[in-house]
Amino acid sequence: MSMPYPDYDPKVLQFMEASSKFTDGIDPYAPLPEDKVVNGVIFSVSGTTFPLEFFREATLNQIRRYLRLLERGERFCDGHIEGEFRDGKVVAALTRLAEIRNSNVNSSAKL
Repeated sequence: MSMPYPDYDPKVLQFMEASSKFTDGIDPYAPLPEDKVVNGVIFSVSGTTFPLEFFREATLNQIRRYLRLLERGERFCDGHIEGEFRDGKVVAALTRLAEIRNSNVNSSAKL
């Protein structure tokens, strides 16, 4: 008996392809300067989950890292992307990304 592989909508596959290009060059396993130290422990991907609250103040590179880890997670765990969509994390990440983009556009317009 074997479990079937996820059958993602083509739009999800397009999203993941675009995401892969956007995250090219970021090391998903390395801590970023903006990562918070919790109880004296610096960020580590091992066993990390990203709560929805994380995305409220995430930086551009933190979002890029999350999206890269999303792709990696699917590679090693079929259905990972589906779970992240169901938990609202992908939408939260993209919403934050739009906020960052809009903030940068508005800042540029003021110059």
